[in-house]
Amino acid sequence: MRMIPDYVGEATQSGAERRLFKLFQSVALGKNARCFHSLNISEHDYKLCGELDFVIVTSDSVLVLEGKGG
Repeated sequence: MRMIPDYVGEATQSGAERRLFKLFQSVALGKNARCFHSLNISEHDYKLCGELDFVIVTSDSVLVLEGKGG
């Protein structure tokens, strides 16, 4: 699957996110599937800023995933 961006930035401290990034690179969900990593969100109910770890978009679905792990 195509990753956007195509690298894990230095700001990503989570080992779980780094492992998921590598895993998602090798997943085949169709030629148009895209996985967006570390997207900032403009509004949050109680935080000054928020982030979506992974947003996967395919021809028939959108998944928003939060990576957790130590």
